[in-house]
Amino acid sequence: MGRAFFINLRSDLARLTDPQIAEALQGRWNEFEATRAKSKSTLRLSMRGPIRHPWAYRLLSLGCVTGPGLSAYLGNIWLGLFSYERLHLIMCEIRDLQDEIQSRLTAKRA
Repeated sequence: MGRAFFINLRSDLARLTDPQIAEALQGRWNEFEATRAKSKSTLRLSMRGPIRHPWAYRLLSLGCVTGPGLSAYLGNIWLGLFSYERLHLIMCEIRDLQDEIQSRLTAKRA
């Protein structure tokens, strides 16, 4: 299965050591679980889009559909004030960290 085309702008993750990556991943999972426990809505869909960067996730998520009854929201993602928005942004960060780990494992195997 081939990977879709994307632009990785997460050079900040490449500079981290393996223990720092592991610590960051654990921290994000803890943050996700804590936010999910407080949330009144469920994260139904979280996609990163073709550009891998935290600001790109906000920009590409300007118009999203979520929440009970598929209610729409526009622009709130910029602030990350609502729990479902926070869940989405945290999940994007988790996926970026997992991608960096996978990239390092692939490089070590080669």
